[in-house]
Amino acid sequence: MTLSYLFRNTSGLTFISIMILMIFFAAAIATIVVVAQPAVTTYREDLTEKRFAALKIAVSRFKTDSGGSWPANLDLMVNQGNQPACAIDTNSANSANTWRKLRGWCGPYIDLPYSSDGSSYLTDGYGTNFVYNSGNGSVQSCGKDRVCGGASSADDRTLSF
Repeated sequence: MTLSYLFRNTSGLTFISIMILMIFFAAAIATIVVVAQPAVTTYREDLTEKRFAALKIAVSRFKTDSGGSWPANLDLMVNQGNQPACAIDTNSANSANTWRKLRGWCGPYIDLPYSSDGSSYLTDGYGTNFVYNSGNGSVQSCGKDRVCGGASSADDRTLSF
């Protein structure tokens, strides 16, 4: 009995059959990636819009509590910083718009369970930090390309309060 006789009747995959399987799997993976890409983009855009909506509510509440001023930065939505503590305006000499109303930092204005890591409210759906302008109270997302302004500004989004 020779050694070649032992291997002649064994069954298994040939090189050609392995190559056909690899081509099939590559085509399946490519199809999944092409089909899933729009869903990922839509998810990121929706997440950006949800964070815009949360920031709009938070900044509005901050502005009401602070007597009409914009927050200096978005960190003030969850951290008091050097803002005066929340208190009722008891000075009757003040106008009717402020007397007996809460004033000062009465936050946090964004619920931390909304942001699992405690700072995701500062980023858009693409993971880029929002650009906040305290002068006019606007927040900008740099969009899919993660670059604000310039020739690639078509995907930028701005929220004005």
